[in-house]
Amino acid sequence: AVGVFGGKFEKSMNTVQAVSGVTAQEFKSLEIQARDLGETTQFSAGQAADAMAILSKLGQDANQILGSTPRVLELAAAAGMDLEQSAEIVSSTMAGFRFEVEELANVNDVLVKTFISSKTNLQNLGQALKFAGPAAKAAGLSFESTVATLGFLANAGFEAEMAGTGLRGSIMKLLNPSKEAKEILDKYRITIEDTEGKLLSMSQIMAQFAIAQRKVANETEFAQAAFKIFAQRAGPAFLSVLAQGSEELAK
Repeated sequence: AVGVFGGKFEKSMNTVQAVSGVTAQEFKSLEIQARDLGETTQFSAGQAADAMAILSKLGQDANQILGSTPRVLELAAAAGMDLEQSAEIVSSTMAGFRFEVEELANVNDVLVKTFISSKTNLQNLGQALKFAGPAAKAAGLSFESTVATLGFLANAGFEAEMAGTGLRGSIMKLLNPSKEAKEILDKYRITIEDTEGKLLSMSQIMAQFAIAQRKVANETEFAQAAFKIFAQRAGPAFLSVLAQGSEELAK
């Protein structure tokens, strides 16, 4: 063991050591970083150590903790949230999209951009990603496209689990359309896959629905068609994003 310490800072650092099994050299690096963050950020060294302890409990090793901790502090500061919630959201998001630690900076940027540009917050966005993230990743949708769509859903009043299940339902209906849904897509000449059979981005799909919508004189008919494709739960979510504009979603 690398010593037994007293106090909150030392207690958190000892938790990191016990849970992650870091070596003496790795422990020293983590301790130095925590103290440095306490001097250079709005958080104390003890809070930085707390973040490290949370990340270690979530399965990160020493190198991952070193890469993640500064970003977690940045995200918590931007969101005005406590470190534990921020760390959990970061960890679950990274795991859901199978990101490497090196990609955490971009993940942070996307999350921050979304919650400051739409009517959501980090907590609700993290909750939505728990439901929609795995399906989006499996469908080949980018993280940016997924999070942007969740932001648009929040603008329409779909928050947290409701937003996540709405997007997940839309994705699943597009991946596995019913016979009736296929007939409707063909009728409106809507293509949902590229030449390799990969699902197009949500903004590309929305753009085609927007074209079809403009060609239909009866709005009720179009809404009914959308509900037949996406069903009662995902239908309202999809239409609410479409109403905000495919070009805006692409931006």
